[in-house]
Amino acid sequence: MPAIDFDLTGNMIVTFYDRRDDWQNILYHLYSARINSSGNRLEPNIRVSTFQSDPRNYTVYTNFIGDYQDVWSQAYGGVDYYFPSWVGIPNVGDIWVSAIQP
Repeated sequence: MPAIDFDLTGNMIVTFYDRRDDWQNILYHLYSARINSSGNRLEPNIRVSTFQSDPRNYTVYTNFIGDYQDVWSQAYGGVDYYFPSWVGIPNVGDIWVSAIQP
């Protein structure tokens, strides 16, 4: 379930949950990718989250965190940023946000 937005130059920003960093395929990070209008990646995937999340710790629903993540692009002072948000579960499900300048 990726989240998608476009920056001011027309590049697509995609964020997605990924378990590539966990050999047991359980813990996840949020990653992002930027893609130009021709469909080419602008750089390798970037890990956005600073910690791995464990869906087993989300006790409301067993191993289900929902589809609660988003990304949006906005300029501040003439500088373009994008803001990914996601469910991070170090203990319980909280919403986390990062500011990234491409």
